[in-house]
Amino acid sequence: MHRTRNRPLPAGRVDPKLALTLGLACAAVSLPILALGTNALTAALGLLALVSYVLVYTPMKTRSAWALGVGALPGALPPLMGWTAITNRLEAPGLVLFAILFLWQLPHFLAIALMLKADYDRAGMKTVPQVMGDRNARAQAALYTALLIPMPLLLVPLHVAGTAFAVIASLLGVAFLGWSLVGLRRDPGPTWARREFLLSLVYLTGLFGALGLRG
Repeated sequence: MHRTRNRPLPAGRVDPKLALTLGLACAAVSLPILALGTNALTAALGLLALVSYVLVYTPMKTRSAWALGVGALPGALPPLMGWTAITNRLEAPGLVLFAILFLWQLPHFLAIALMLKADYDRAGMKTVPQVMGDRNARAQAALYTALLIPMPLLLVPLHVAGTAFAVIASLLGVAFLGWSLVGLRRDPGPTWARREFLLSLVYLTGLFGALGLRG
């Protein structure tokens, strides 16, 4: 892929066998450290992230467009792991943080798939735009963005966030959804996916920045 051609493995700067050995060694060392430094639950979630990404998501990318949802699982586990590292329990606030990041990744990566559709085609990747069409991909992005709006607000009754966060999260969510709905037009133009991608970054940065506010 043009997007990844300069990375060490595609560019040939790292031998694949060396990369595999290093990856296995890092996993073998880091997971016990995670268990000893935090707890077994957090290490188990780390193992789930590793296995689902390497053994399920990675080979699935060339076989099914459903890889999008599968890949969002390991991508959304870190905030849950942060919660369990402190509490050693699967609790509602940690699961909400997981759900936020899970839902956010879907329109984010749909935008990337639309932006780089030709590149993914050349690489043989089965993306949603390639398999289901561009309009379907934009419709999915709008749906997931709509589902994303109420999710952060659950942190308020769970006493993790306050009113200021709720206001900012709502404004960010409505803005994100508003642009996503623009994609439902018959021909939103080539700039829609890029702006959707950039807006997704603004949304997530603003959302988690707002979590630090009091009141």
